[in-house]
Amino acid sequence: MEEVKDEIELNRNLSVDLATNHGEPSECLLKKIIAFELTIPLTVINEEKASIEVKTVSFYKCHFYQPLKLQHIDQNISFEDCVFYSEVNAFNATFNGKTRFRNCEFKENTNFYNSKFNGLADFWKSTFFKPITFYKTDFNDTAVFSAVTFNENVLFTYSLFASKTIFGRTTFNKGLDISQSIISGELQPFDLAFEFTKYVTEYIGNDDDKFRKYIHLENKIPLINKVATFQVLKNTYAKQSNHIDEITMRQQEKKAYSQLTQFRKLDKNWTKNTSGDRFILWLNRWSNNYKSDFRNGILFTSSVAIIFLLLTLTTTEEFWNRICFNCEIDWSVIGYTVKQFINFLNPAHSINYIDELYPFYGIPYVFDFLGRIAVGYGIYQTVQAFRKFR
Repeated sequence: MEEVKDEIELNRNLSVDLATNHGEPSECLLKKIIAFELTIPLTVINEEKASIEVKTVSFYKCHFYQPLKLQHIDQNISFEDCVFYSEVNAFNATFNGKTRFRNCEFKENTNFYNSKFNGLADFWKSTFFKPITFYKTDFNDTAVFSAVTFNENVLFTYSLFASKTIFGRTTFNKGLDISQSIISGELQPFDLAFEFTKYVTEYIGNDDDKFRKYIHLENKIPLINKVATFQVLKNTYAKQSNHIDEITMRQQEKKAYSQLTQFRKLDKNWTKNTSGDRFILWLNRWSNNYKSDFRNGILFTSSVAIIFLLLTLTTTEEFWNRICFNCEIDWSVIGYTVKQFINFLNPAHSINYIDELYPFYGIPYVFDFLGRIAVGYGIYQTVQAFRKFR
């Protein structure tokens, strides 16, 4: 086949090949990287019914410098190793065949608003460089986002996952929002990669207009959606018995919800009290890092035992009678203190030791009781952290 010399000849050959080569563009387009601007006639991508039945339209290693518009496509269509330097517009598009974007790069905005994928939708190993919102996008068959990299926010706002949707080894360098998705099929996440520190969200309170604008037009993720997204992923992993990744999603869910309660506390329009939730989340974080780290549990239990033991001892007469800064170290006192500390780690310990110390007004009994609760809670949280893999 002759080498294509310019853009006009390329488009002429492309149009002819689609009618003569069963939907596959010329060898030039299939084997070489196009180094000049490529303008593909809309009839190529919007073919209602060709005179010769076309089963698959394939583009291989193409560089698209002009906007690409996709509309009603009955055939299978495949883009492989392609680079889109301009907008890919599939607004209101219908894909009745299998649609593949494999190892493609989307350098500019991508519009799949109101699109319908009635066949396979495969974005394997593609990279999206701009924020993208799949708004009311219907994935009626299998959808594959395996090995895809999203460098900015990706939102599936009111998207329908009617069949199997696979997120395998998908990388989210910013934020993900699937809280507003309609998942009537099966969601299969596996080995997801997040940049949690770059997952930036916005607190919107009760402002419905701002909420709609963020998830519809501005590709921004409200903080409440971040909480719900990790809840969806946590529950999905739990159904798969993937308790390892479930733990990670639970951690992120609780961290996001903790941020949410802080914002709500400062929000004058938020009337519900958040103090109780914030205290519980604080305890969960420091006692076992949301059921993920037993070391937190051991440290927490030891710390509360020391604190409440000291409070108990310092409210007795015997403690103050033995205070002497110029005296030699009394090792018997140190040994007694260590013994009581070990005893204090047992929530069911006896309280007889307080009677021998001449307590002030019964105050030590209160601290001893509170210490039992704190130590018991710490032991429970430590056990929970040890059971994180079940």
